[in-house]
Amino acid sequence: NTLLGDWQRGDGNVRIRIAACGESLCATNTWVKDSGSGEKVGEKLIFAVTQQGDGWAGSAYDPQRKLTISTKLKVIGKRLTSSGCVLSG
Repeated sequence: NTLLGDWQRGDGNVRIRIAACGESLCATNTWVKDSGSGEKVGEKLIFAVTQQGDGWAGSAYDPQRKLTISTKLKVIGKRLTSSGCVLSG
């Protein structure tokens, strides 16, 4: 399984494309249903993840909000699941 490709968020409000960007992976919004949500086409998360077991773990940086998020990603069939929390300090 690979993280690369096009994905739709579970709530259907955002579509993203995950692709290589330098030595990282970038998840870029390619479509946003409701621009009033504060999300915009072109916004991205920059992932620094390594494969661990049957998924990936590491961090994601949100340059729009200047937040670093601890993240875990897993592809199951045609679904990408993610979890994470904002890192402080």
